[in-house]
Amino acid sequence: MSVPDPWLERLSEYVDEDLAPSERAACEAHLAGCEPCRELLDDLRRVQREVRALPARPPARDLWPGIERGLTRVVPRSRWLLAFAAGVLVTLGALLAYRFLASRGTGSELVARAGEDYLLLLHEPAGFGNGLDQAQHAAIVARYGRWAADLGARCTGEELAPAGLELRPGAGAAVPIPDGPRVGGFFLLAVRDREEALALARTCPHLEQGGWIELRRIAHGDPQPNK
Repeated sequence: MSVPDPWLERLSEYVDEDLAPSERAACEAHLAGCEPCRELLDDLRRVQREVRALPARPPARDLWPGIERGLTRVVPRSRWLLAFAAGVLVTLGALLAYRFLASRGTGSELVARAGEDYLLLLHEPAGFGNGLDQAQHAAIVARYGRWAADLGARCTGEELAPAGLELRPGAGAAVPIPDGPRVGGFFLLAVRDREEALALARTCPHLEQGGWIELRRIAHGDPQPNK
């Protein structure tokens, strides 16, 4: 299986500080070991500096009246301008990515890896985490985040809210999930095989907290037997 670098298209979010703290930590861990991404990050930061250094200059003429007459439907001016600005930024990012990849030759790939994807479901017993104050809970979440960050871009995950709904066959409406064991979060791992997934799962802090982990290989529609 050949997959692109998942952080390549998110470096602009990193530069703009739009990533969540756990994602930012994972991105920085990836950058520490990925020279191509560091080079692209330098390009993005240079463009950002140059754009901010441009002097303010009024346009030679107001183009809006002509654009407004050509619109087929009424669009609020402020919304149109915001959409135009967003389009410029997306185009700039695409051009930088294209130049970056083209400079390394059309016959090469940024990332090529044969492997599998595994979902790690973090099961919790009833009452899991009861008695923890906000600071203790935050410390545990941060430890999970450091574990994921150490694995780099091949690991993503999220904590799930404790309350949820379940919908059963024939039920007229969804009802709150009753108290008891439940899935409290998940991680998605890109690994070589099941053995590597198991080895990494054994190091997950969730086991130390009294929970257990369910590993499920993502089939991607292939005809291979379940592992």
